[in-house]
Amino acid sequence: MILSLGIGISATILVYLALAGSLDRPVINRIPIPPEAAISIVITQKSSMHFTPKDFAVDYVYVKGNGEFYESNANSNSIGHYLGTATPTITGGNYFAWMVQNKKDGSTYFVEPIDGDIVSISK
Repeated sequence: MILSLGIGISATILVYLALAGSLDRPVINRIPIPPEAAISIVITQKSSMHFTPKDFAVDYVYVKGNGEFYESNANSNSIGHYLGTATPTITGGNYFAWMVQNKKDGSTYFVEPIDGDIVSISK
């Protein structure tokens, strides 16, 4: 009985460590898109105008459903200081996103880093 209890506790600890460790590393099908891809998505969205990647600035942020966005870190998904407010997200949900700012017209796009969907636009 003591042996069974020890095996059960050991297995529980190993599973816990495996799950805790998996939260720190992205799964192969959930690797975030690079910032250059986010710029390409925005350029494609604005296909009627002629923009180059140099016309955009990119930053990684956390966007709340109400449109408030905060600085963030793409490697740790930490949430930092308040940066501003945009339009509410398309679903009302919270997202980590690439904030792609157009230097020419001042518009800002928030691109979800896993699927590449534009979740909010601010002009």
